[in-house]
Amino acid sequence: MGETMNVALQDRYRELFEYAKELFMRARARLSNTAQIAVALTTASLGIVAISVLIGSLVVDDGLISDGQVDSLVGRVTAHLSQQYPGDNELNFLRWGVVEKSDADAYAFSVRCKYSVENQYGGFAVHEQIFYLDEDRNIVDVIGY
Repeated sequence: MGETMNVALQDRYRELFEYAKELFMRARARLSNTAQIAVALTTASLGIVAISVLIGSLVVDDGLISDGQVDSLVGRVTAHLSQQYPGDNELNFLRWGVVEKSDADAYAFSVRCKYSVENQYGGFAVHEQIFYLDEDRNIVDVIGY
């Protein structure tokens, strides 16, 4: 269904683009002043951009990850790291990468995380790792980055 919808939206986009082009050509035929042409070009360009944004926002992409899924995945990684560094160790999350969905058999999602943890000497060690999770949100692999 998503592909059929995308084709229909692309067809509609082409129709709207042709209509905007026709309006521009009509306006251009009536204008003689350079300033008026600049105004017409700007207006037509803004109209095409607005139509593109509107159509683009309507396209359904099954590859997107919902906010709830992102929260769940980040929560799993946070819990995993909290278990790895229990007790008095201070754990600070410095940066999260984009949660990506995968077609690989071994894992369904991946996310990169940069964090610091207090070591036994009171200093902080900085780590950056990629966490791979399966469909059930279980961490199946961790690779240093």
